[in-house]
Amino acid sequence: TTARWLSLCLWRGHEQRQEMSNVMNRLTESMREQWVEDGYLHLKNVVGKDEVATCLAAADEVIARYEKDRPQARQKGAYTIIQTLEHTRIVDCLMDHPNLFGIILDLMGPYLQIMGSQIYVRHPSESDDNLLGWHTDAGRSLAQVHVTPDSLPLNFKIQFFLTDITADNHANFCLVPGSHQRPTPEG
Repeated sequence: TTARWLSLCLWRGHEQRQEMSNVMNRLTESMREQWVEDGYLHLKNVVGKDEVATCLAAADEVIARYEKDRPQARQKGAYTIIQTLEHTRIVDCLMDHPNLFGIILDLMGPYLQIMGSQIYVRHPSESDDNLLGWHTDAGRSLAQVHVTPDSLPLNFKIQFFLTDITADNHANFCLVPGSHQRPTPEG
């Protein structure tokens, strides 16, 4: 199975609408504790199966156009298509999805903007030469920003995993829980 997932990178900036606040999921105390301790949340079934199917079909269309225009991309085994929102309007529903947006507001406050959107693609491979390796999203400069434990995050990434991975060495993402509380290694 080719792994495909969408990513939205949020940045504190402009105030977003809040009229949906009475119908949105909100951050629970246990979620907040996990966020503070581990630096991430893993929320399952945020998007319904029909929405996932619609987003996956749209992602597949974008991927097919991308690979047609860039045949070498498929040969690399893994790649990123940036600015997804310019390629398809179907994923717009994820930007302020009511099962997630209230949680984002509770974590970041109302001043938000989307920095970017991406589709990540990783074709099955028996080798690990198509892995990106450990890195800090947004580059080395962001790794040097250390906020206090009670401050709002400057930015974070939301990932919607659209495919199930049933075989070893075909997944897309690894993280180190609690790494937000330690200095980032050089390199």
